[in-house]
Amino acid sequence: MLRRCLLGFVVGSAAWSGIAKADLGRDVRALTSARSDRARVMRLKPRFLEQGDRLPLALPPELLDPKNASCTTVSLLGVVGTHFVLRFAETDPARPSTAYPEASAAGASEVTRCGSGKPFLASIFVEMRSPRGVLETIVSSSPGLLPRLTEVLPDRDPGAELALGDAGPRPALPPLNTRLLRLSARARREGAQQFEHSAVQAAPDGSGAETLPLGRGCHELTLLANSEPPVDLDMEMVDAESSARLGVDRAEDGDAALSVCLGAPTRVELRFIGGTPNAALSLLRARWDLPPGVPQAWAAEAQARLARVARAARLRLLSEPIYSSLGVQGSTELPFEVEPDACYSVLLVPVRGEARSLSLSVRAHVAGEMPRGSTDKDGSAISFCARGARRATVEVSGQGSNLAWLVSAWQSGRAPLGVTAR
Repeated sequence: MLRRCLLGFVVGSAAWSGIAKADLGRDVRALTSARSDRARVMRLKPRFLEQGDRLPLALPPELLDPKNASCTTVSLLGVVGTHFVLRFAETDPARPSTAYPEASAAGASEVTRCGSGKPFLASIFVEMRSPRGVLETIVSSSPGLLPRLTEVLPDRDPGAELALGDAGPRPALPPLNTRLLRLSARARREGAQQFEHSAVQAAPDGSGAETLPLGRGCHELTLLANSEPPVDLDMEMVDAESSARLGVDRAEDGDAALSVCLGAPTRVELRFIGGTPNAALSLLRARWDLPPGVPQAWAAEAQARLARVARAARLRLLSEPIYSSLGVQGSTELPFEVEPDACYSVLLVPVRGEARSLSLSVRAHVAGEMPRGSTDKDGSAISFCARGARRATVEVSGQGSNLAWLVSAWQSGRAPLGVTAR
């Protein structure tokens, strides 16, 4: 009886899997057929993704021409229970919402850009949230907007959503001394080499500016208000000589914080708005040395960008890299030797030009090991263990104007063979 039940379960599971695949294939054919009479339709290669995988969507360059007023639509389909998000590595100033992920609903998601907005699709990538699944990508180029995916595939319409509730008034900030103590304690806990506190005066309109000398290293600057009712402080940091923007904080908060890594001493200007007129504010400055494993012989900008990515990924980089390479836009594969029982961190940063999209993936050459990927036009970090492999391959894909990049690998530790290390 038990064998019969198990057999029924296996047959039922196989049948359900076949139905799911059939439904996905049916929906892909239906969407392609419905749009073929009014658009040029392309079907990209189906991809199998596991949870956490990030896949850049390589769209044909001719569909991203901003001089052409046509529209490009990217549609992603998985089985109905699959959950993933679409992200933009570069935010379109005309569409601030692209700073947020576009979550799938009923296993589907779709974005459209027309005219001058099409180049921003070059930075689009998908991040898998479900344990695993196959995703189909359909790209349509049309003279105008197409009917929405849910109009062609009504089974993919999740239905109406409840309106969000009112979050209520902004809560009051903790006392200034409490915030100061928390920030100083965190700086000490994270090993800051310097921590300073000074006063800043707001102008009658609540704005202000301060010019500061910052040394080589990573810096965190926090501006704190001490007023009631709560204010909304916004702050930006620019290079005092070149006026290049180094950071901006426009969050709706009574405090403003910015972080920057510098490969050489730099004078910066802090500009803020939104303070209480004529009020005194507190400016906290914390500094950390650049990681010792970032070679000082490299250009200051490259050191700074690698340090920023390492700091964001909580990597210490205690020794010199075991492998480094420069590259330009396009797709590049770089194999390098690894030790079977060692673990590594690989960092990628742009060092010249303007990156429109930049992605990194790493795969250890051992049976069953899947590639690990990340997409960020400002730089990425990936850590992995060799798990018995003696070679690994780094793949970099980048698009932009006069783009050049630097990729480096550091040995970060040991993982005895047979022991799982993540």
